Amino acid sequence: MIFDEYGKSVFQTWIANLNYQVPEPFRKEEKAEQIYESFTEWMEDEVIKLENETGLPWEEQAEDLANLSIKARKAQLVLRHRISDIVLELF
Repeated sequence: MIFDEYGKSVFQTWIANLNYQVPEPFRKEEKAEQIYESFTEWMEDEVIKLENETGLPWEEQAEDLANLSIKARKAQLVLRHRISDIVLELF
């Protein structure tokens, strides 16, 4: 593991530079839509929080996901941002 081999600071740099993506099972549009539909209220609350945190509308934050349905885009946006937040809290 990088941490054991190179130490804490190298590990922190490595993890901070990762390109965070939605976990594989949720990359599929159908699965992302199912997650959104199962947790619609929470997802919408998180979308509003992300808009407030970034000062950008969710559509702009999810431009790279434009080929997906609105539900899938919102689900993937929320998952991606919250995974990034968790990683940043590790520091």
